[in-house]
Amino acid sequence: MATLRTYYQVLEDTFVGYRIPAFGAAGRKRVLTTPRFLFYDNGVRNAAARYRFSPDLLRTQAGQLLENWVGQELLHRCRYAGRAYRLSFWRTVHGAEVDYVLETPDEVIPIEVKATESPVLSDASHLRLFLETYPERSRRGFVVCRCRAPRRLSDRVEAIPWSCL
Repeated sequence: MATLRTYYQVLEDTFVGYRIPAFGAAGRKRVLTTPRFLFYDNGVRNAAARYRFSPDLLRTQAGQLLENWVGQELLHRCRYAGRAYRLSFWRTVHGAEVDYVLETPDEVIPIEVKATESPVLSDASHLRLFLETYPERSRRGFVVCRCRAPRRLSDRVEAIPWSCL
């Protein structure tokens, strides 16, 4: 395990990628605390996984590529905005996961990334669970996807196009 941690530290030290910490780990026994790794660039991600560029790659990896790209954008914007902004993710021991949690001085915003062009409310089930779990800190959530225009999925969840980031 120490060797694996050292390997990830080398990747961070050389700016190949970043660790994303878990949200809400302190005092919560039902939340996983292992950090998540995010590559600096999708090309680096693909090279590390030895994926060759092809139309099949886009068909089979579209969700992961979009999720990594959204994470890169959010992380870089948080770093630009300053210490009051933080990016994390949320995962429970029961398997519920929110891809990214954007912490701002005013609120905590859960963000789910889906490669779909037609988001539906079920795409936001884990966002809704997060919003129910942290009602005092989180008022709204977003599904970032390939839809053409913003679309309200519920009173607290909106689907937005990736181009809005």
